Amino acid sequence: MDGVKRDPDYTARRFVTTAEAMQILQCSRPVASRAIHMTNERLKKQGCFTVTGRCNRQAFFETLGYVERG
Repeated sequence: MDGVKRDPDYTARRFVTTAEAMQILQCSRPVASRAIHMTNERLKKQGCFTVTGRCNRQAFFETLGYVERG
């Protein structure tokens, strides 16, 4: 990956971690982990690659029922 410049905060903005989900939902770690797990299961069914303990930010909010209106 020579010559590729990456924004150091790209991953932080793109994915929600369990700790961040706890803050967003104002809940315990098990509840936040379950929300991420549910999001990842939905993404897997769509054929997406997922990582344990973090999920796509947009998909996370869609799972919660939050739809941004523009």
